[in-house]
Amino acid sequence: MFKNLRVAICTVILFACILNALPSSAKSAIYPSACEKKLLTGNGVTVDISNRWLGYIMVRHENSSANMKAVKVYDGKTYQYHLPRNGEYATIPLSEGNGDYMISVYKQVKPEKNEYSRVFHQTVNVFLPDPFSVFRIPNQYVWFTEESALVKKANELCARAADDLEKVKILYDYVSGRILYDYVKAATIKPPYLPDADKILEIGRGICFDSSVLLAAMLRAQGIPAKLAIGQLNTNGLTRPHAWNKVFIDGNWLKMDPTYNLVASISHPDYVAERVY
Repeated sequence: MFKNLRVAICTVILFACILNALPSSAKSAIYPSACEKKLLTGNGVTVDISNRWLGYIMVRHENSSANMKAVKVYDGKTYQYHLPRNGEYATIPLSEGNGDYMISVYKQVKPEKNEYSRVFHQTVNVFLPDPFSVFRIPNQYVWFTEESALVKKANELCARAADDLEKVKILYDYVSGRILYDYVKAATIKPPYLPDADKILEIGRGICFDSSVLLAAMLRAQGIPAKLAIGQLNTNGLTRPHAWNKVFIDGNWLKMDPTYNLVASISHPDYVAERVY
């Protein structure tokens, strides 16, 4: 009995320590790091799962001469990420919450046919003490560092904000009002494409993907949970690809579309999210 009690007390203490270590929404972003305390390895692949409790893993491959991609599958939903050619880590968010994630890495074997062969496969079980932490972290889609221009701009804009609600309004108004829609880019862009949020901030124009990445990054830099949603927008009987944001504020997720300057409830029927980063 005393042994079970001791285990229970230790578990409670450990959980309390984890919660105390979690950044609150009033703090800055959680910046990812490859501390390599717990690794999964094989065939030149390294998956650092040390910080999965915060909502991210890091994946790298030692072969810098091959095109590699990591694939994450959760409950039948598939996400793909390109691994850096320089052998550095890619930060992959565990954006679907608690549960089992199947992590696979593929090597391109026939570029002319875009064919890949799987070289690594593992299942990672995830439990997030704070379900919002994953949306305060930079990842391959919403990338920024402490030195990013967008972080400095967000700090400048929000320096005198009274609370998170005011910060959200300031940053949303800034991105939706300053970033012009680039119709030429929309007509000519080809996949794969990942926005450079600092560049979008600098040039002041982009497509929906660009604006949504910039807004998500600036909000996360202020410690405010923000999602990048990619899916379909239905308007006037037409369905087209689109990107927008979901922001957690005052206990609720709110849909924000900086491209069309729309703020709506999360259940807005015209928006169908297929992936969330």
